[in-house]
Amino acid sequence: MGQPGALPVLNGAVVAAAVRLGLALQCRVAERSKFDRKQYFYPDLPKGYQISQFDKPLVSGGHVVVDMPLEAGGGRRRFGVTRAHLEEDAGKSLHGGYGSQQTAPTQSKEGLADYSYFPEPDLSALALSQQFLEQLRAALPELPEQRWR
Repeated sequence: MGQPGALPVLNGAVVAAAVRLGLALQCRVAERSKFDRKQYFYPDLPKGYQISQFDKPLVSGGHVVVDMPLEAGGGRRRFGVTRAHLEEDAGKSLHGGYGSQQTAPTQSKEGLADYSYFPEPDLSALALSQQFLEQLRAALPELPEQRWR
């Protein structure tokens, strides 16, 4: 819970996992990185802010090379990765069924580390085949699920 004056504490294991992700994506690892506080008030984020990275991500400028399926032209293709960064996961809102006006926030995900990566626009919808996704997953290190304690 965010209290006035309380500072966040960086989890070293999460940073190490993000660096492994960046290295697997052939990214440059930044010597200095920066975290930002995104301020917003929403029922699924009771402390009123989310910790994220924007202008100085931990890793950037990488790529993944995959064997393309025949329906996508075959051969090997390189896909760029703009950046991968860390951010704190917010909670989520559960909405009632169709026509319902009930919404309930849940903190089941709040405080978890979220590894986000952003591909370059050279990733076409055609490339998003099961084969492509399996190769991408195989190229990535196994990342631990980090729970808020």
